[in-house]
Amino acid sequence: MNYILSYPRSGSTWIRYCLEFMTKRPTIGSYSKHKKGHHSNVIGSLKNIGVDLGKNPIFVRTHSPKGIKDVSGKLVFLIRNYKEVIIRHHNLKQEKNPMKLIKNNLIGLEQGSNYMDLISFFDNYDGEKLIIYYEDLIENPTETISILADFVCAEKKFLSELLSNPEEHKKNSLSVYKKSETQGKGTDSHSSILSHQDKENLDLFVRNNNAELYEKYLIRYSE
Repeated sequence: MNYILSYPRSGSTWIRYCLEFMTKRPTIGSYSKHKKGHHSNVIGSLKNIGVDLGKNPIFVRTHSPKGIKDVSGKLVFLIRNYKEVIIRHHNLKQEKNPMKLIKNNLIGLEQGSNYMDLISFFDNYDGEKLIIYYEDLIENPTETISILADFVCAEKKFLSELLSNPEEHKKNSLSVYKKSETQGKGTDSHSSILSHQDKENLDLFVRNNNAELYEKYLIRYSE
Protein backbone atom coordinates (compact mmCIF):
# COMPACT_ATOMS: atom_id res chain seq x y z
CA MET A 1 0.00 0.00 0.00
CA ASN A 2 1.08 3.57 -0.70
CA TYR A 3 0.58 6.40 1.78
CA ILE A 4 0.20 10.17 1.99
CA LEU A 5 1.60 11.41 5.30
CA SER A 6 0.89 14.94 6.52
CA TYR A 7 0.18 17.06 9.55
CA PRO A 8 -3.52 18.05 9.50
CA ARG A 9 -4.45 21.10 7.39
CA SER A 10 -1.47 20.67 5.07
CA GLY A 11 -3.46 20.33 1.84
CA SER A 12 -3.97 16.58 1.61
CA THR A 13 -7.42 16.95 -0.02
CA TRP A 14 -5.84 18.77 -2.97
CA ILE A 15 -3.09 16.15 -3.24
CA ARG A 16 -5.66 13.36 -3.14
CA TYR A 17 -7.70 15.09 -5.83
CA CYS A 18 -4.64 15.33 -8.06
CA LEU A 19 -3.73 11.70 -7.50
CA GLU A 20 -7.25 10.47 -8.18
CA PHE A 21 -7.59 12.60 -11.31
CA MET A 22 -4.23 11.50 -12.72
CA THR A 23 -4.52 7.78 -11.90
CA LYS A 24 -8.31 7.30 -11.97
CA ARG A 25 -7.96 5.24 -8.82
CA PRO A 26 -9.41 6.13 -5.41
CA THR A 27 -7.58 7.38 -2.33
CA ILE A 28 -8.95 7.01 1.18
CA GLY A 29 -8.36 8.33 4.69
CA SER A 30 -6.69 6.03 7.17
CA TYR A 31 -9.86 5.75 9.26
CA SER A 32 -12.12 4.75 6.35
CA LYS A 33 -13.47 1.26 6.03
CA HIS A 34 -12.67 0.22 2.49
CA LYS A 35 -14.92 -2.15 0.60
CA LYS A 36 -14.30 -2.74 -3.05
CA GLY A 37 -16.66 -0.55 -5.03
CA HIS A 38 -17.69 1.51 -2.00
CA HIS A 39 -15.72 4.48 -0.70
CA SER A 40 -17.23 6.86 1.82
CA ASN A 41 -14.65 9.65 1.54
CA VAL A 42 -13.10 9.22 -1.88
CA ILE A 43 -12.77 12.52 -3.70
CA GLY A 44 -13.87 10.86 -6.93
CA SER A 45 -17.08 9.62 -5.35
CA LEU A 46 -18.02 13.24 -4.62
CA LYS A 47 -16.73 14.73 -7.86
CA ASN A 48 -17.05 13.25 -11.34
CA ILE A 49 -13.39 13.04 -12.29
CA GLY A 50 -13.39 9.57 -13.80
CA VAL A 51 -12.23 7.58 -10.76
CA ASP A 52 -12.90 3.84 -10.99
CA LEU A 53 -14.38 3.14 -7.56
CA GLY A 54 -14.15 -0.58 -8.22
CA LYS A 55 -10.38 -0.48 -7.99
CA ASN A 56 -8.37 -0.73 -4.80
CA PRO A 57 -7.08 2.59 -3.38
CA ILE A 58 -3.79 3.80 -4.81
CA PHE A 59 -2.98 5.83 -1.67
CA VAL A 60 -4.14 6.01 1.94
CA ARG A 61 -3.93 9.37 3.70
CA THR A 62 -2.76 9.38 7.31
CA HIS A 63 -1.69 12.04 9.81
CA SER A 64 0.44 9.67 11.87
CA PRO A 65 3.19 7.13 11.13
CA LYS A 66 1.10 4.72 13.20
CA GLY A 67 -1.35 4.64 10.31
CA ILE A 68 1.32 3.27 7.97
CA LYS A 69 1.08 -0.50 8.09
CA ASP A 70 3.16 -1.30 5.01
CA VAL A 71 6.62 0.28 4.78
CA SER A 72 7.38 -1.24 1.38
CA GLY A 73 5.09 1.05 -0.59
CA LYS A 74 5.51 4.58 -1.89
CA LEU A 75 5.30 7.46 0.56
CA VAL A 76 4.29 11.01 -0.29
CA PHE A 77 5.06 13.41 2.55
CA LEU A 78 3.14 16.67 2.36
CA ILE A 79 4.68 19.35 4.54
CA ARG A 80 3.54 22.87 5.39
CA ASN A 81 5.02 25.65 7.53
CA TYR A 82 4.66 24.66 11.18
CA LYS A 83 3.74 28.24 12.07
CA GLU A 84 0.69 27.87 9.82
CA VAL A 85 -0.67 24.34 10.28
CA ILE A 86 -0.46 24.16 14.07
CA ILE A 87 -2.27 27.47 14.55
CA ARG A 88 -4.89 26.49 11.98
CA HIS A 89 -5.46 22.91 13.11
CA HIS A 90 -5.74 23.74 16.80
CA ASN A 91 -7.70 26.97 16.30
CA LEU A 92 -5.16 29.07 18.18
CA LYS A 93 -6.11 32.43 16.68
CA GLN A 94 -8.09 33.32 19.80
CA GLU A 95 -5.39 32.20 22.21
CA LYS A 96 -3.77 35.02 24.16
CA ASN A 97 -0.47 33.15 24.36
CA PRO A 98 -0.33 30.42 21.69
CA MET A 99 3.42 29.85 21.85
CA LYS A 100 3.33 27.07 24.45
CA LEU A 101 0.63 25.18 22.57
CA ILE A 102 2.52 25.52 19.30
CA LYS A 103 5.69 24.16 20.88
CA ASN A 104 3.78 21.24 22.43
CA ASN A 105 2.45 20.28 19.03
CA LEU A 106 5.86 20.61 17.44
CA ILE A 107 7.64 18.12 19.69
CA GLY A 108 5.71 17.60 22.91
CA LEU A 109 2.69 15.46 22.15
CA GLU A 110 2.38 11.71 21.97
CA GLN A 111 5.34 10.27 20.14
CA GLY A 112 4.64 9.57 16.49
CA SER A 113 1.95 12.18 15.97
CA ASN A 114 3.65 15.55 16.48
CA TYR A 115 5.06 17.65 13.67
CA MET A 116 8.73 16.77 14.08
CA ASP A 117 8.06 13.05 14.45
CA LEU A 118 6.41 13.05 11.02
CA ILE A 119 9.55 14.57 9.53
CA SER A 120 11.75 12.07 11.35
CA PHE A 121 9.64 9.17 10.07
CA PHE A 122 9.92 10.39 6.48
CA ASP A 123 13.65 10.95 6.83
CA ASN A 124 14.16 7.36 8.01
CA TYR A 125 11.76 5.77 5.51
CA ASP A 126 13.62 3.26 3.34
CA GLY A 127 11.08 2.86 0.55
CA GLU A 128 10.33 5.11 -2.41
CA LYS A 129 9.45 8.53 -1.07
CA LEU A 130 8.66 12.03 -2.23
CA ILE A 131 8.36 15.26 -0.28
CA ILE A 132 5.88 17.88 -1.46
CA TYR A 133 5.83 21.33 0.11
CA TYR A 134 2.39 22.90 0.38
CA GLU A 135 3.84 26.26 -0.55
CA ASP A 136 5.24 24.85 -3.82
CA LEU A 137 1.90 23.24 -4.56
CA ILE A 138 0.14 26.61 -4.22
CA GLU A 139 2.77 28.88 -5.76
CA ASN A 140 4.15 26.59 -8.47
CA PRO A 141 1.47 23.98 -9.17
CA THR A 142 2.60 22.99 -12.68
CA GLU A 143 6.09 21.89 -11.66
CA THR A 144 5.01 20.38 -8.34
CA ILE A 145 2.11 18.36 -9.72
CA SER A 146 4.32 17.17 -12.59
CA ILE A 147 6.83 15.82 -10.07
CA LEU A 148 3.99 14.03 -8.28
CA ALA A 149 2.77 12.58 -11.59
CA ASP A 150 6.22 11.18 -12.36
CA PHE A 151 6.42 9.63 -8.91
CA VAL A 152 3.16 7.70 -9.37
CA CYS A 153 3.73 7.00 -13.09
CA ALA A 154 0.53 8.79 -14.09
CA GLU A 155 -0.53 8.89 -17.72
CA LYS A 156 0.63 12.08 -19.38
CA LYS A 157 -2.77 12.77 -20.91
CA PHE A 158 -4.37 12.97 -17.45
CA LEU A 159 -1.55 15.21 -16.20
CA SER A 160 -2.06 17.49 -19.20
CA GLU A 161 -5.81 17.67 -18.54
CA LEU A 162 -5.19 18.57 -14.90
CA LEU A 163 -2.60 21.23 -15.74
CA SER A 164 -4.71 22.74 -18.49
CA ASN A 165 -6.69 24.54 -15.79
CA PRO A 166 -5.19 23.87 -12.33
CA GLU A 167 -7.09 26.72 -10.64
CA GLU A 168 -10.42 25.32 -11.76
CA HIS A 169 -9.47 21.87 -10.50
CA LYS A 170 -8.29 23.33 -7.19
CA LYS A 171 -11.64 25.07 -6.85
CA ASN A 172 -13.31 21.72 -7.54
CA SER A 173 -11.31 20.05 -4.75
CA LEU A 174 -12.08 22.90 -2.35
CA SER A 175 -15.80 22.31 -2.87
CA VAL A 176 -15.20 18.91 -1.26
CA TYR A 177 -13.14 20.34 1.62
CA LYS A 178 -15.49 22.77 3.34
CA LYS A 179 -13.10 23.61 6.19
CA SER A 180 -10.62 25.63 4.15
CA GLU A 181 -10.16 29.21 5.37
CA THR A 182 -7.63 30.44 2.81
CA GLN A 183 -9.22 28.66 -0.19
CA GLY A 184 -5.75 27.69 -1.31
CA LYS A 185 -4.80 31.29 -2.03
CA GLY A 186 -2.36 32.10 0.76
CA THR A 187 0.55 30.39 2.47
CA ASP A 188 1.13 32.58 5.54
CA SER A 189 -2.24 33.90 6.74
CA HIS A 190 -2.67 31.95 10.00
CA SER A 191 0.74 32.86 11.45
CA SER A 192 -0.12 36.56 11.21
CA ILE A 193 -1.23 36.34 14.86
CA LEU A 194 2.44 35.92 15.84
CA SER A 195 4.94 38.73 16.17
CA HIS A 196 8.15 38.55 14.18
CA GLN A 197 10.00 37.82 17.42
CA ASP A 198 7.62 34.94 18.18
CA LYS A 199 8.29 33.47 14.76
CA GLU A 200 12.04 33.73 15.22
CA ASN A 201 11.74 32.08 18.64
CA LEU A 202 9.81 29.18 17.12
CA ASP A 203 12.46 28.73 14.44
CA LEU A 204 15.14 28.64 17.12
CA PHE A 205 13.08 26.18 19.17
CA VAL A 206 12.74 23.79 16.24
CA ARG A 207 16.38 24.15 15.25
CA ASN A 208 17.55 23.45 18.82
CA ASN A 209 15.33 20.37 18.98
CA ASN A 210 16.85 18.80 15.87
CA ALA A 211 19.29 20.92 13.88
CA GLU A 212 19.89 18.23 11.25
CA LEU A 213 16.23 17.84 10.32
CA TYR A 214 15.71 21.58 10.48
CA GLU A 215 18.52 22.26 8.03
CA LYS A 216 17.42 19.44 5.76
CA TYR A 217 13.68 20.11 5.57
CA LEU A 218 12.64 23.32 7.33
CA ILE A 219 15.27 25.96 6.64
CA ARG A 220 12.97 27.56 4.06
CA TYR A 221 10.62 28.57 6.90
CA SER A 222 13.24 30.62 8.74
CA GLU A 223 12.23 34.22 9.36
